[in-house]
Amino acid sequence: MAIAALLDYLIGDPWNWLHPVQVMGWTIQRYCHLVVKRWHQPGVLKGLGVGLAIVLPGLSGLAVWLMVWTAQHLHPVLGIAIEAILLASCLAGRSLRRSAQEVLEPLESGNLAIARSQLRLYVGRDTANLSRSEILRAVLETVTENATDGVIAPLFYGILGAIFAYRQRLSSDGIQSF
Repeated sequence: MAIAALLDYLIGDPWNWLHPVQVMGWTIQRYCHLVVKRWHQPGVLKGLGVGLAIVLPGLSGLAVWLMVWTAQHLHPVLGIAIEAILLASCLAGRSLRRSAQEVLEPLESGNLAIARSQLRLYVGRDTANLSRSEILRAVLETVTENATDGVIAPLFYGILGAIFAYRQRLSSDGIQSF
C-alpha cells in the first residue's frame, strides 16, 4: 500500500498509458452497442445490464488475481511490484492535485477567464460567470467528491484486502489468527 501511494504521488496516471478503466469503458460501450442493437424489450435490457454489472467486475477481479498470482509464483518481489502498480492505478491523488492546481494557479494570478475555462473540464456546471469564491468552492467540492472514489475507497479496500490476505496467510501456515 505504501509503495502504491508513493507511485501515485510520484508518477500518478501517465497520460499516454492504457488505464484499466479505459478498457472497462470500451468493453461497456461495445457491449451496450451490441445489446441495444439486438434486444429492445426493457426487461431484457435491464437483465443484460445487471449481468454486465456482475460479470465485468468479476472478470476484472479474476484478471487482476491471475496477474498477481502469476507474478508471485515467478518471484515474490515481482508479485509485490505488480500489486503496487495495480493498486496505484486505482489511486487518483496526484491527478486530483494536478487538476486543482490547473484551476488555482490562474485564479491566484487573477486570470478568472482561464480559471473558469480549466474548471469547466472538471465540473458539470456552467463556469462562465463564476466569481473567485464560487470557483474556489467548485474546486473544493470536486476534489472532495472525487477523493472518495480516487483515494479513500481504494485505500480502504486495499487495507481490507491486506487484512484478508494476512489472515489467509496465517491460517495457511497453521497459525491461529485473532
